[in-house]
Amino acid sequence: MRIVEFCLFAILAPPEVFGGKSRDKPKDNDPWWQKLYANTHAWHFWFFGLAVHAGLAVKLVNNRMENTNTEIDYVPKLHSLACQYMEWMRADKIGAATGVKVSIGFGILLVVVIRLFKWIYNKESKSAWNYVVLGLLGLVYVGIFVVPASQFIPVIKEAERQRQVADEQVSQIQDKIVREEAQNAGKNVPANLVEEPPGPCPNPTP
Repeated sequence: MRIVEFCLFAILAPPEVFGGKSRDKPKDNDPWWQKLYANTHAWHFWFFGLAVHAGLAVKLVNNRMENTNTEIDYVPKLHSLACQYMEWMRADKIGAATGVKVSIGFGILLVVVIRLFKWIYNKESKSAWNYVVLGLLGLVYVGIFVVPASQFIPVIKEAERQRQVADEQVSQIQDKIVREEAQNAGKNVPANLVEEPPGPCPNPTP
């Protein structure tokens, strides 16, 4: 995933950053396919890279879920938190899978908008409607980036909420252990008592 994350930033860098050069304008004697893709740049396909990143996130979360056993990986005191952790990962997997589909959709839309905008913009004579369409395409172009970016705000808030819930539960367990140790101080209490293993987590809510 780190390689894909690097590419998501590198694809936005000017060619000179990696020792390349800006692309020359197409010539009249260039082949038709070269003229067709002459104004196409790597960053036009950025959302498809984001879709690959989200797809890897689905695989990563799924691997964590398959390798997590809440009955043996956590002490009984953390069983309820472990079950919550599994619920969070299920939600993360669904969110990442949705991100794959949405990124592909926005990727196709971005390519279409850019190609259509350049086709109208390069016309020698433009009507008033052409300028109206150019304005609308500009708004769609901005929306393509603003809408997905705005969806990360609730994701960040939810991740922070989950962190606070985990910290609070762990702190409560630590405080309980400290109180129990203080109450049992000086008493002949058997050490290393084996706690009854917890049962499986409840079925996920649909």
